Amino acid sequence: MMAALPTGSTLLGYLGWAADETLTAQADEHAAGAVLLVREYTRGKGFQTASDGTVTVSDGIAGVIVTYGARSLSNPTSAREIEAGAFKESPGSPWSFSLVETLVLNNYRRRAG
Repeated sequence: MMAALPTGSTLLGYLGWAADETLTAQADEHAAGAVLLVREYTRGKGFQTASDGTVTVSDGIAGVIVTYGARSLSNPTSAREIEAGAFKESPGSPWSFSLVETLVLNNYRRRAG
């Protein structure tokens, strides 16, 4: 199945964040970055461009774009650890795909052999 290309609004919905103009613009940038990285990783496999220029992606690729983009949006400074008083968190790194994301993308990646 093919899905619409995820946007910043898709990321905000996934995170459950209320959208405003500034946050939507930031989310659009993170979604675009995730699309670029995923497209390069799969070498374009799983992406389709219609005659009108509309781009669709497979459901699996759409899921990876959303999860990677949301992680990037929620941790834009790539902090490995956030600490404030008794609060301590180790957010996921937005600079690499998770194991599950990599497994999904490897289904689309063209590899030698």
